[in-house]
Amino acid sequence: MDSDCDHAGHQRVQYAPLGNASAVLPDGRVIVMGGEYNWLGNIYSNRDPVWTSLGAIYDPVANTWTPVSPPAGAGWTGTDGVGGGIGDAQSTVLADGTFLLAACCGSPDVDALFDATNLTWTGTGAPNAGDLYQDEQGYTLLPTGTY
Repeated sequence: MDSDCDHAGHQRVQYAPLGNASAVLPDGRVIVMGGEYNWLGNIYSNRDPVWTSLGAIYDPVANTWTPVSPPAGAGWTGTDGVGGGIGDAQSTVLADGTFLLAACCGSPDVDALFDATNLTWTGTGAPNAGDLYQDEQGYTLLPTGTY
């Protein structure tokens, strides 16, 4: 039996985040990025934080998941919470419908905007928190359209 399948022949989940960034996009799809933990299908299998930079987008009409790569550049792909990583990052959907994502553990801070049509990212020149990473913060869209 294929090692990537369970005993019933179903493909195993390789991304099962907890403490992640997520949002419903204006077109109804759901984006999920990062995760302080990646349970890999069993919530009891790994209790150690991994600050994953994996991601996916769910299309409820097609009932499909599509992998989403993390933004390119420094601060996005660390897996230990020290060298960066999305992990339990903050996010919000801006007034124009764009998904804004931060890396929890990038130092200096990094943010990126997601193009949901092309599944690509553009860096923003993140807010500067004094060269400290943005772990376990929250972004809230204010009535003025800022965050």
